[in-house]
Amino acid sequence: MFDLNRIKAELLYEKGLLKKITKQIARLPKTKLYAFDKKGIIYFRAYKDGKVKYLGTEGNPGIKAAQKRYLAEQIISRLNNNIALMDNFINNYQEFNPVAFLDQLPVAYKKPDDQILVDLGFLPGPNKMSSSHNDSYYPENLVHKTISGITVRSRVEAIIADFYTSLGIVFSYEERLIFKDGTSIRPDFTIRDNLGNIIVIHEHIGMVGDEKYWESFIWKLRLYLDNDYIPGNTLLFTYDSINQSIDTSLLKNNIIYHLKKNNVI
Repeated sequence: MFDLNRIKAELLYEKGLLKKITKQIARLPKTKLYAFDKKGIIYFRAYKDGKVKYLGTEGNPGIKAAQKRYLAEQIISRLNNNIALMDNFINNYQEFNPVAFLDQLPVAYKKPDDQILVDLGFLPGPNKMSSSHNDSYYPENLVHKTISGITVRSRVEAIIADFYTSLGIVFSYEERLIFKDGTSIRPDFTIRDNLGNIIVIHEHIGMVGDEKYWESFIWKLRLYLDNDYIPGNTLLFTYDSINQSIDTSLLKNNIIYHLKKNNVI
């Protein structure tokens, strides 16, 4: 999402700079400076009130004052232009939040099919998430049945789901989580309290040795961090090994530790 606050901060900075430079230019002479080269040496003349004054070479205070005024005039011109543009932009910009945008639509359009949202860029599609670890846009990949009756994408996810069930913990699988900027993601497992608040998000990272899969994990991690979901607190990550094997005892111990830390059990 576009960060309007950055534009507002830049506007304040440039207005402050304009005020500072405007004060300085009032003390500088209105002199027009010309330079010419003579045998490799630059000489300067100043024109003021129809009169010409020879200033010699660099180092003359009059040269520096004239250069400073010219630069100040150019900067003031640029700042005035930028400030006018930013003021107009801020006054007319309408922030686009996909969640709020959909909510304002007529009832018939509020909840379109996921694929429509992917096509229009509301939701991340296969280009951001690898096909082996995607959200429920591909239900045909949900082939591993669990004891609770749901189907998941991998054998390890089935083990995790069955372990949660054995502990008597209610969870949702690939429930859509919409962040404040409208970005959407589907965590592997989401556990909520009785009031519906998220207390644990569990992502299992398989195919660790696959470069594209690892890129999708990095994308997910950044998205979580940007929205204040911190690994070790609300967020639990478990992993396959490089050869895609899994130590189920270690996996379950990690889950138990995290659940106890968050007072789930």
